[in-house]
Amino acid sequence: MKYKIEVIQNIDEYRKYTTEWDAFINENFPGCFTRMSQWLIAWWLTYGHNAKVLIYVIREVCSNQIIGLVPLILWRHIFSGFPVRLLENLGRGTGSDEPLIINGHIDCLRQVFADISKRARWDVIKFSRVSSKSMESLHNVFVSQAYRYQHHVTPNYLINLEGTFDSYIKRRSKNFRKNINKYNNRISKQGAVHFKRYTAFDDTKEVRKFVKQIAETSWQFKKGTSHNNRHGSCSFMDCIFRLWEKHNFGQEIFILLLEKKPIAFLFGVKTEHSFNMIDIAFDPAYSQLSPGRLIHLYMIKSMYLEPKVKLRGSDKGGGGPEKTILLSAKRHDKNAFFILVTYLRNPKDKVFQIANKAREMGISNFVEILDRRMLDLKCIFELNHLLKKYQIQIVHVHDQKTTLLGVLMKMLNSKIKIMHTAHGWIVIYRKDRIKQRIQFLLLKCYPLHIAVSKATRDILVKNGIPTQKTKLLYNAIDVDYWQRNGIKSTLREEFNIGSDNYVIDTVGRLSEEKDLPTFLQVAKNILEVYPNSYFVIVGDGEKSTVNTLKNIVKDLGLEKSVIFTGRRTDLRNVYSAFDIFLTTSLTEGLPNTVLEAMAMEVPVVATRVGGVPELVINDDTGFLCEPGNRKAIADKVISLLSDEAKRRNLAKIARKRIVKKMCFSYRLKQIENYYIAQLRNHR
Repeated sequence: MKYKIEVIQNIDEYRKYTTEWDAFINENFPGCFTRMSQWLIAWWLTYGHNAKVLIYVIREVCSNQIIGLVPLILWRHIFSGFPVRLLENLGRGTGSDEPLIINGHIDCLRQVFADISKRARWDVIKFSRVSSKSMESLHNVFVSQAYRYQHHVTPNYLINLEGTFDSYIKRRSKNFRKNINKYNNRISKQGAVHFKRYTAFDDTKEVRKFVKQIAETSWQFKKGTSHNNRHGSCSFMDCIFRLWEKHNFGQEIFILLLEKKPIAFLFGVKTEHSFNMIDIAFDPAYSQLSPGRLIHLYMIKSMYLEPKVKLRGSDKGGGGPEKTILLSAKRHDKNAFFILVTYLRNPKDKVFQIANKAREMGISNFVEILDRRMLDLKCIFELNHLLKKYQIQIVHVHDQKTTLLGVLMKMLNSKIKIMHTAHGWIVIYRKDRIKQRIQFLLLKCYPLHIAVSKATRDILVKNGIPTQKTKLLYNAIDVDYWQRNGIKSTLREEFNIGSDNYVIDTVGRLSEEKDLPTFLQVAKNILEVYPNSYFVIVGDGEKSTVNTLKNIVKDLGLEKSVIFTGRRTDLRNVYSAFDIFLTTSLTEGLPNTVLEAMAMEVPVVATRVGGVPELVINDDTGFLCEPGNRKAIADKVISLLSDEAKRRNLAKIARKRIVKKMCFSYRLKQIENYYIAQLRNHR
């Protein structure tokens, strides 16, 4: 195959390629944030005075399409080293050497290296001899790394989140906690030690101050990070902070303080599967105490060993599964079934609202049990007492904790039947994944599993649940209740929103899996095109989460355009005021809020996660985008705002789909049939 190679040697030439460059990365190497054009520009502005930059753009001759990118930097201060170190990758920091080549085109690298051997050889001749043999060795290294990229292996990760955490600890630190204590004790002898972790939406001013203080003494940070040229004075971290304030690619900075004085920082990018370290620096006065090693270990510990986990059944007003459970209890045939709804509540939760909701719905058979710890013997005793008191025959569980309790109840009462509904899983931290694996082991004890979507059922089967033990039964809503006819919304009047303003909303728990920071970034992009838009966030969450989101709104300058309504019970009134329903979730089962919005004839833009694609047919009943892709999400919303006829058409088709496919009475009848079948099964 023939290739055409374009060589970029200055930043002005490169700026002409940025749009095409980013499109290539997004399409072929999604998630490779540190190869996006703005990162490369930051490196170029920072280190351009200290190195020669060559960027190779490789095109296929026939189609003229980009099939590969090789950004290179020739460092002046390391040319006396081993030849393989002469060429380093710009995009991921020093030490990286992975070119981005589309599958099947690795042979183009030989043509690239033929050019490199001519250019690089004479550029560095006064520093060291670069022989043809050494260039061949370098070519082989690049080919090897290109293969790794093509097979979707994240190279040069600091931490890999999928299955290799234990091996990482064993490889880098056999006695992980012991090492943390050792390095911590070294530094704590000098005074009080404190760590701070910042994301892109925290107090940037404070982070800048800490980084500047460390930079004043840190040789790593000073070396080659500032210059004066026609682009003006620019440091690498200054570039990073500008990008940090403009975009959020999961960047995080960890600061180590000794007696409130910052002595070290670690900066990196958190992607779906890894934490890639971009920069680390520390005050050399404390180098014997190993502050860099300590902050590295602390970052791992804080991110992956000590996450906080919330159980679905004890979260304030609850979410979609709680709505389904309560409505099922209300609608079941009371002549044929006695339904006892039992909720576990964390005693620390002082704003528990599911009990209030049950009373409002007229559900008398509702019991609340305090759940104090992972294995609460008192909770187990109370559940067992309820089974005997009401002569319960079937225990139907809905989340991780109740999966364990269901198995225990079966062990204590061999005659009862147990069954499970899988609503989906929230897996954000390492501890979530461990709990999920334990749950799948326990689920093998259950004879019946109801999955609310095909995606959920596939996860069950993939994790060892026999297909014949699973049933697909979509979530459903009362379509007669959820309709726009006869509803006159007062929400716009309540918040002084004019009839000529657009309203884009999201409804649900304010929690990490909903990825509301992306919702707010999308809002900012939309406001640049439609400044008369309002963004309404309906729901509640932990106080710290709500405060974090409000701080993000303030940092983005969206105070006048974003409204937090808190928990609302008049959701039909709320939905009726909306022009577009937008959800940016990272994970879902089959979300009730999307069902409700579609039934209320509100156009939906959602992320392609879980069972959402089974609800929203792209460009037919709504629009789907990849999670985290802010530009694509914003573009879809903007296109809908500009086309009223399209909005009306999508809304009508969506309503018809819900009425036809997601009828609650059908779902309830199927559940009752499953109950009867369970009782007839005498195994």
